[in-house]
Formats: sequence, structure tokens, C-alpha cells
Amino acid sequence: MLTARECRQRAQDCLQLAVRSADFFAQDALVRRAGFFQHTADDLTNAYTRDHQYGTGLEQQAKVPQV
Repeated sequence: MLTARECRQRAQDCLQLAVRSADFFAQDALVRRAGFFQHTADDLTNAYTRDHQYGTGLEQQAKVPQV
């Protein structure tokens, strides 16, 4: 699975390729793909922030009550 940083890099790469391409449909596809990578990077960043800010909930499930 890609990291957020890798997704952002791939988005940049797609945009650079789109600028260099002479074909409108290739440009359109590359810009859309860049948007997908950027959206994925944002989701990964938000999930990381949420999990580290609020916890995953697994900590509570792992605690066994002492008798």
C-alpha cells in the first residue's frame, strides 16, 4: 500500500506528464488520475491523524478486566 507521501508524488508525476502530453484525452486521464492520488493521500493523512489523535479503539478492546 502506498503512503500519503508516495501518493502525492504520483499525483505530481501525473500532472507533469499531463502538461507534456499533446493528446487531450491523455491529459484528461492523467489529471483525473492525479486527483485520485491526491484524494487517496488526503484520506491516508486523515486516517493517520484520526487514529493517532483518538486512538484506534483496539486499546480498549485489548484491556482485560482484572478479577
